[in-house]
Amino acid sequence: MAEAMQYSAYSASALWRNLLVPGMDYCALWHDNHTWQLEGEVVQLFAGQPGQASYQVQCDDRWHTRAVSIELDISGVRRSLYLTVAEGRWYAGSEELTALRGCVDVDLGLTPATNTLPIRRIAPAVGDHCDVVAAWVSFPALQIEPLVQRYTHLEAIRYRYETFDTSDMRGAPAFSAELTVDHDGLVVEYAGWWERVIA
Repeated sequence: MAEAMQYSAYSASALWRNLLVPGMDYCALWHDNHTWQLEGEVVQLFAGQPGQASYQVQCDDRWHTRAVSIELDISGVRRSLYLTVAEGRWYAGSEELTALRGCVDVDLGLTPATNTLPIRRIAPAVGDHCDVVAAWVSFPALQIEPLVQRYTHLEAIRYRYETFDTSDMRGAPAFSAELTVDHDGLVVEYAGWWERVIA
């Protein structure tokens, strides 16, 4: 396990309830002059088994993902994942994950925290959308693959989030949900999936 990432100034936090399985997710957002960091703890059922996951996502001051750390414990079975990003190349240890070349954001499948990254990084105007390819991490497998995504800014605090099976985005989205966010870009409601306990 790599040394824990460091940060200096607390910025915001959120507590989410999982609407699909019993579970909660606490996330804190930290900031200093050069980095943003999301740090969270998830406790939920994974395929019917109780588990806990810790995550850290470190970004530069422009919200480009630079490092990801995950610790997963399901019924006493522990696994971890640590990723670093340099010049558009993603690494697990010293091994480059070539399928992720060009990805800017990480998307962790067990939390709405990482939806904040493209929203803050690109900040599309109301009525506009932004298309990204994220490095999507599935749970509990901790498998990583590129995922084509679109964020459409519907109104001041509402977005439509969509994923697509192919990069041309010509067909219907594979997944779609509406997001409500706060002024920090942290999700308040992820329709049908997560909701903030206190908004």
